[in-house]
Amino acid sequence: MTPAPQILSRSQIVAAAIGLIDREGLDAFSMRRLGADLGVDPMAVYHHVPNKAALFDAIVDEVWARTSPEPPRPGEGWREIAASSFVALRRVLLAHPRLVAIMGSRPIVTPHMLALTERSLGWLVDAGLAPASAMQLLDCLMAFTIGKVQGEVRDPVGGVGVPAEEVWGALGPDTHPRIVDALSRGYDWQPEDEFTRGLRALLAGWEEEGGLA
Repeated sequence: MTPAPQILSRSQIVAAAIGLIDREGLDAFSMRRLGADLGVDPMAVYHHVPNKAALFDAIVDEVWARTSPEPPRPGEGWREIAASSFVALRRVLLAHPRLVAIMGSRPIVTPHMLALTERSLGWLVDAGLAPASAMQLLDCLMAFTIGKVQGEVRDPVGGVGVPAEEVWGALGPDTHPRIVDALSRGYDWQPEDEFTRGLRALLAGWEEEGGLA
């Protein structure tokens, strides 16, 4: 008896694509490889997503769906609201480090991303920010968070060339005195601390620049 053909769904395809990129990275991803992981002809995938760009948008939308910052507590200020939202985003991105390059390159067009933007704008405006300023702040914080996480996960597109540790270990005071001085005076790369400090500084600077309703 011939087995029944496997029934694919869009959500199944997106989950498989996320799993494949999580395991093997963006460089290893292809629609052919995705079809093999799903056990189907790659052309079957195109019945649900028209091309790779549409699939990447669907992946981004799924990641945004998993980003669920807690609603503000009564009396919470806009700085605290913004900080908690982007701490939540960082947590989700670190759970899928090999998706960060995709997250940073897709426009705000997917349903969950638009819904989260709408909800976050409402929280910030209700807490006292002017609408245009709140939108600009979200843009800046998104770029900051994705950029910091991308540097933190150290998964360069195209693979690693010369290892960073090898380059930094070879620096000397004759060629790079400022860098060597900073390292000798206690600089230690702590990505979570840097993110937290940078986030606080950005929010404090935003308040100094104005933008309150």
